[in-house]
Amino acid sequence: MEYGDYIGILSDITELSENNLMRRRNYPVPLYRAMIYAEMRRNGESLPSIARQSGYNHATVIHGIRKLREALQCGNCTEVSDTFKEYVKRLGPSGIRADVDRTKTLYLSGRISGETFDALYHKFYGAKDKLESMGYAVVNPLDNGLSITAPHAKQLRKDLELLEKCNVLVLLNGTAKASAGMKAEMGKAREMKIPIKYYREIVK
Repeated sequence: MEYGDYIGILSDITELSENNLMRRRNYPVPLYRAMIYAEMRRNGESLPSIARQSGYNHATVIHGIRKLREALQCGNCTEVSDTFKEYVKRLGPSGIRADVDRTKTLYLSGRISGETFDALYHKFYGAKDKLESMGYAVVNPLDNGLSITAPHAKQLRKDLELLEKCNVLVLLNGTAKASAGMKAEMGKAREMKIPIKYYREIVK
């Protein structure tokens, strides 16, 4: 499906014109567009492709998906969540899940330094979407609430706090390429006596 096809479906659901859905910036319309971004990412579309089709830059696409996740998780955005539920009915399960099994919380650990932002987004959010579609609750350190420019030490402290709330550490790459942050996360997992699994073992 192309971007315009998704816009048509959301126009039917929201009773907004396709032009308003594509251009309006007032809440909650940008979150409706983010539903399309998330679905296209789940189906393998690259960020540049989504940006080109939507007319927005890839930073807007990333921000939109992040804000949609937050809106679905807060539980108070009924207009957005109701639209999302109907959207899921029309398209099938999306990459964003608001009703995952909270008894199995996985923390994603992977090398971040030296990676492009697009590569990081694909690696971490791709894994999150896949695992959530399998029924897991997933904590993604890219969603730790800090700016990407925050000092490494501050990022790591926050990430380890998030890890303390999880019961499985999931490695997105091998330990041979483990960064200092990954090593700290593995050390914390051993201290907590929780399993350390490779992503490929879970999704195989």
